[in-house]
Amino acid sequence: VDSKTNLGIADLKNMMVAAALNEAKLPRTSTEVPLNFAKLSDHLTKTLTRDGGPFSLSYEEFVTLANSKFSIDGESSLNAKELFCFWGMLFELSNGDLVLNPQQLADVLACVFTKEPSKIARMGDIANGIMWHRDSVLEAIWGSRYPKHLWSFDSAVSPSKLTSTLPPFVNLLHRAELGYALYGPKGDPLGATFIPALLPEEPIGYSTSFSSRLVSAEGLNDFFKLDNGGAVRHADVGLMFKRLQRVFVAQL
Repeated sequence: VDSKTNLGIADLKNMMVAAALNEAKLPRTSTEVPLNFAKLSDHLTKTLTRDGGPFSLSYEEFVTLANSKFSIDGESSLNAKELFCFWGMLFELSNGDLVLNPQQLADVLACVFTKEPSKIARMGDIANGIMWHRDSVLEAIWGSRYPKHLWSFDSAVSPSKLTSTLPPFVNLLHRAELGYALYGPKGDPLGATFIPALLPEEPIGYSTSFSSRLVSAEGLNDFFKLDNGGAVRHADVGLMFKRLQRVFVAQL
């Protein structure tokens, strides 16, 4: 596609549509569904996502809506929910809530990367890449825009026995691989999330002379300065990744 004249964009669109409708590779692109599923979908997208509509529905609210307005029973409601999530029309959070407009999740994540001085002051060590798991911190990030049960530890649930109990929005931050839970030397949770993209451009105490010589252990100040007066030294923090993000490697 020519970036100036847009030459070739029509062909690209046709190729994308053809690829999406290729049932051999994407068999569920075209799926026959009950008429009531289509009516429910239309209601969700055109009615509930209007200005002033709810950000999300609990699964119970979704089932009640499907049954009361469109005569969809419980088992079929589950099928509709899974289908709508598969299509990207809904997004299921870790607590089972269904986000009605998944595009709004970008705004949810963007709240963490605020530049507002008043918010940063209430967010503790967020400017140094540390987000503490405290309701006072999470309220500063999301409290003014979103329901409390989506960000508060008071209503946090664990999505499985193998994962820690986190509020849906903190869980979302981890699922998006924008934040990583911090653990101590013995594997115990530190009650904080490490956010690589919020690391300062230079480590605290960094000197440009460090890059021209080998640095002794005592020559490095603590990297993580914590607002409770303590510190987390490099040696105390172990990071485990399925894969390294480019933004994290850039921070290194």
